[in-house]
Amino acid sequence: MKYYGINAVAHDLKVHPSSLRRWEEKALIFPDRLQMGKSTLRIYDEEALQVLRLAKEFMDAGMNAKEAFEKANKEEQCHV
Repeated sequence: MKYYGINAVAHDLKVHPSSLRRWEEKALIFPDRLQMGKSTLRIYDEEALQVLRLAKEFMDAGMNAKEAFEKANKEEQCHV
């Protein structure tokens, strides 16, 4: 399985990494963690990235973040 760091995901979504951190603080996303020495990195797998892309599309269309992530998670579960 391939994993992506916060900067790569932010670049892919065309958002600032702080947006991803804010969504995490609001319990909308739950990235995995990877310990690298004294640092802990947020990492995202393909499934998480797909949900993020879908939620971003919904937000770009005018939906608020909470609704966008709820809808994206439901739609992604239907495709599994």
